Amino acid sequence: MKNILLIDNHPLFRVGLEIEIKKLVNDPIIKTASDTEAGNILLKNRHFDIVILGINHPDNYELDILRLMIIEQPHLKIMIFSDYDVNLVGAHYKKIGASVFVPKSSRIHEIQNVLKLILDV
Repeated sequence: MKNILLIDNHPLFRVGLEIEIKKLVNDPIIKTASDTEAGNILLKNRHFDIVILGINHPDNYELDILRLMIIEQPHLKIMIFSDYDVNLVGAHYKKIGASVFVPKSSRIHEIQNVLKLILDV
């Protein structure tokens, strides 16, 4: 059973990801948060296998949150979604510890393929 944390400020995006994950994984445990502060609280109180994190502003605050997540649960697989160009910020997030960086503009089949990879299905 996969324990997954979805963090994004767009409710529709969270719901869409949850639907896609449930198509790929039997009975996942999915918790959601609308911002990184709420997500970090969940992370401190519960074990997760995967965090899917929506990044809106690639600034030091979000980089610090990513570092804290890795410190709290070093085994985490972290999937970053962002409107920002993967060529501009993707490598930086991967260097800090994100498993994969996916532009929010990706086609649904591309997102499904990345989800399969990170979910090990």
